[in-house]
Amino acid sequence: KGVKNYEKHIVYKINYKNDYISLSLFLYDSPKELYYGAKDYARLRNIGLEDALDWGALKIIVKPLFKFLYWIYEHTGSWVISIVVLTLIVRIILFPLGYKTTVSMLKLQELAPRMEKIKQKYKDDPVKMQEEMMKLYAETGFNPMSGCLPILLQIPIFFALYKVLIITVDLKISSFLWIPSLADKDPFYLLPILMGLTMILQQKLTPSPDPKQAIIGYITAVAFTLLFISFPAGLVLYWTLNNVLNIAQNYIIKDVLLKGQANNKAKGRG
Repeated sequence: KGVKNYEKHIVYKINYKNDYISLSLFLYDSPKELYYGAKDYARLRNIGLEDALDWGALKIIVKPLFKFLYWIYEHTGSWVISIVVLTLIVRIILFPLGYKTTVSMLKLQELAPRMEKIKQKYKDDPVKMQEEMMKLYAETGFNPMSGCLPILLQIPIFFALYKVLIITVDLKISSFLWIPSLADKDPFYLLPILMGLTMILQQKLTPSPDPKQAIIGYITAVAFTLLFISFPAGLVLYWTLNNVLNIAQNYIIKDVLLKGQANNKAKGRG
């Protein structure tokens, strides 16, 4: 009858209880392609159905991120390499912030004795103590929140990568060493444990002048390990690589760049 985009609902009773199954049928006046199968990105892309995938609320990040990772996969044949390249690019982009954070942490270590004196002097007056701390920060140019910014900027990437790992079947069938699927958790929990060890190593290499903060750092490492046990292996791999690169970055900044600058200043004075 030339019906266009006509929708008809059919309800079937499947047992004697109040359980029903609802089907939606669409009638078109011209031939249409129907895809029935796994969410394979290449197949969906080839028939123009890539937007049929559930990109989620972060589509503006998830879709380009997936396409970028898939492009690397097409050229290398490895999703692991895709994740490694992504991690490297993120660390390179965040390097200026990482540099400022490391300099800020070194400055905090220098300020530790003065901060301790303020705490002892105004231990009975928290308001005055906070005021003096703020004066010290302003005087020295120290920003106590600078260390949070690199982590906060990675949160959208973290959640977007989680969506990327589960949105198609591609990573579901991709294995890595002892891990059968990058989209599922590590069955032996070795990768989350390795990630936790990298966090502990980070804490040891960047000691906090405040013993309480150091303890919090170790507790955080243990908590993250337990949390990441149930996460997709690809996501844990990303965070582990991120930690390793952060350790390397801190070494480059402290032992190469800053020491080089200090040596150049010493030579200039000499």
